[in-house]
This record gives sequence, structure tokens and C-alpha cells, in this order.
Amino acid sequence: MSVTLSIAVEGAQLRPWRGEDLPALVRHANDADVARQLRDRFPHPYEPAHALGFLNWAMQQPVQTVWAITLE
Repeated sequence: MSVTLSIAVEGAQLRPWRGEDLPALVRHANDADVARQLRDRFPHPYEPAHALGFLNWAMQQPVQTVWAITLE
């Protein structure tokens, strides 16, 4: 049995990553300030190939532990 969980609060939602998140992921992750605050292995510039690799990994996890945050 497969269960998909999402958590909604006023103005935001935590949900599983989806393939259509790729453009927004690239837009937000390709920020020097973001990269500067993360570990050395976080690439900058962050390109679509990086996002595709991450999304493929995140969407194949047997237990959902990595979440997308959406703002309304």
C-alpha cells in the first residue's frame, strides 16, 4: 500500500517532490546565498541536471523524508 502525505498550514504546504517542481527548484537553488549556507557538495551554479538528479532521487525514496515546501 502506498500512502502520500502532505501537511498544510496557513500559507504553506509540505508535500512530496514532483517532476514539475524542476523549474522552481532550479530558480531557488541557483542562488549564491543559498549555496553559501549549505555544505560544500551543494553545486553552484545549480543547473537543471542537478535538479533532475535530486528529484529522481527524492521521488524514488521508499519512505518519504524529503519534502517540497510550497507557499500560497
